[in-house]
Amino acid sequence: MHPCSGRQSREFIRGNQCHHYSCKCWKKEVNVEKIKLNAEIRDKVGSANSRRIRRTGFIPGVLYGKDEQPIHLKVSVANLHNIISEGENVLINLIVEDKEKTVMVKEVQRDPVQENIVHVDFYKVSLQEKVTIKVPIETTGEAKGVKEKGGVLEQILRELEVECLPNDIPEKITLDVSELDIGHSFTVEKLKIQPGVEVLTPIDSTVVTVIAPTVLEEEKKPEEEIAEPELIKKVKEEEGVEVVESEEVKEEESKKKIREEKDEKK
Repeated sequence: MHPCSGRQSREFIRGNQCHHYSCKCWKKEVNVEKIKLNAEIRDKVGSANSRRIRRTGFIPGVLYGKDEQPIHLKVSVANLHNIISEGENVLINLIVEDKEKTVMVKEVQRDPVQENIVHVDFYKVSLQEKVTIKVPIETTGEAKGVKEKGGVLEQILRELEVECLPNDIPEKITLDVSELDIGHSFTVEKLKIQPGVEVLTPIDSTVVTVIAPTVLEEEKKPEEEIAEPELIKKVKEEEGVEVVESEEVKEEESKKKIREEKDEKK
């Protein structure tokens, strides 16, 4: 009889294998499949040699880890792309000189212009030792504040830092935001984390929030009619207001009067 058969977790048992994370027998019976990747040791290092390696369809890289001397190697760019497409934090069975090593991709360096992979770092891990790693956070559902009130969903935190055994690393962490209203937010405390995974990110860190829509309205300024100087003078004279003319105005009127007198003489 399976040790979990008396539990309420029978739905996690398929055949004679338990898929319940909290079960003590889970780590013993579940064999996490690792992706295989062949690698060749590089005899030469340096930028010139790295360029030659890339031209032949390979990517230069390095393997390091606890109790592991750095090894300069190269891997197929096509195979590396296939592994990266599987997602982050994938366990890889790296084969170097017929020896298998359990590794993870630690860092991928890309060309800043073409975004091609130019270098890769592999980190050797032990299945019995915990690792600190960042797991992507993915939201599901449509927030109530967005659907009903036109708000905007803003995801503040996109990765969660956790510590766990390599076999317990979650592919991703999902968060249902369907009930999230305008002005409300979900923190790390709201996330559902599987047993065996310790969260290192502060639990009060905001993961996602819904903000109110911003409407920008341009203020309409009243159109001001610019009155002609002569019209202003006439209105003020009619109202009995003494009009003080500037020297420039007086000079202009004097020239105008002289021109009119010349026209009359003609």
